[in-house]
Amino acid sequence: MSNPDAPDPLHRRVPLVQLPGRQRMVLDAIVRYHRVTGEPCPASYVARRLSVHHSSIQRHFEILHRKGWLRGPNAPAVPTRR
Repeated sequence: MSNPDAPDPLHRRVPLVQLPGRQRMVLDAIVRYHRVTGEPCPASYVARRLSVHHSSIQRHFEILHRKGWLRGPNAPAVPTRR
């Protein structure tokens, strides 16, 4: 049985269409913030924007990092540029 949150062994980015809805919403907020400000996106911004608890956003950051969409697993988040 495979763990869907396990790191991809080849470090390939999971296709956007395969991300669950909430993860896409989190990624979209991160990308928009980064485009507008040029700065890494804090988890508190995403949590406020999506009305979700900060710890839930931290978990999404970790998962998006494992799936190849963020540079690091922690906040502030920076999208990868592939």
